[in-house]
Amino acid sequence: MDFDHLRYFQTLAACGSYTAAAKQLFISQPALSYAISQLEARTEIKLFERTARGVRLTPAGEEYLKHVDRAIEELDIGKARARTIAGGASIVRISLMRVLGAIFLPNAITRFKQAFPDEECKFDLRLGIASEVAADIEEGRSGIGLCSRVGNEELKHIAVAKQKLVVIAPRDHELARKDSVNLIEAARYPQVGFAPGTGLRQTVDKMYSDAGVSVRYLSEEREDYTVTGMVAAGFGIAVVPRLAIFDQLDVRCLEIENENNYRTFYMVYSENATLTSAEKRFIEFAQMEVAERGLSNAEMS
Repeated sequence: MDFDHLRYFQTLAACGSYTAAAKQLFISQPALSYAISQLEARTEIKLFERTARGVRLTPAGEEYLKHVDRAIEELDIGKARARTIAGGASIVRISLMRVLGAIFLPNAITRFKQAFPDEECKFDLRLGIASEVAADIEEGRSGIGLCSRVGNEELKHIAVAKQKLVVIAPRDHELARKDSVNLIEAARYPQVGFAPGTGLRQTVDKMYSDAGVSVRYLSEEREDYTVTGMVAAGFGIAVVPRLAIFDQLDVRCLEIENENNYRTFYMVYSENATLTSAEKRFIEFAQMEVAERGLSNAEMS
């Protein structure tokens, strides 16, 4: 399929007129008409229908445009990245969990630039939950991931940071009278949990499993702030990172008495992937930092 034909389709959909679209594209109207007819023949989809003022998308054309828009956006991003690399300024493509974007990564980038002032590079960041970060690495959208441990053991994991976890309960809950709680006791109560596929769900399930118990989730959420809100509303208790929002909601924070009371974050990458020189240097820098400084604290606010 001719890529220019997709651009023509996108432009005609926006203009609603062959005359206006052809003028914007700097091609003749017959050439545009031929390109659209070729696209319709190849896709076997009627994309436009005539109106008194020009053309408009058919329902099938509207659906097709959504995918064309995304495809062209990805191709434009890829071209920009490739040109950056080809021009000598290497790029570091990182997919990461939101918690690591507030303090950990900015500080790591600052120290990296201080350690390698002559390393000319650009950082390109994508946010997602742990499973999405892993997919970005597996499918080549990013060279480096920062997340909780993921299920694909073929990916290389380097522990880089840790974060302490606590139990929160509604202020009128019987546990709210305590300052700390063992997970065996906590497991007796209904829980608000994190959604499957999130790093915290995997971590919390393992914590309870290591304690020899299982839990019943009444609600499963993607975001820690939503989990906290559900606890404040009385849906159950939860194991979460310590958050500043605790002071604004009716929740009580309890320390976890078990030794395994934190989660670990990893730098994740594939040894079989084609990494840029700057990505390789950033991975080496992370390994050196861990050896010299130990694991960083990844605090959330």
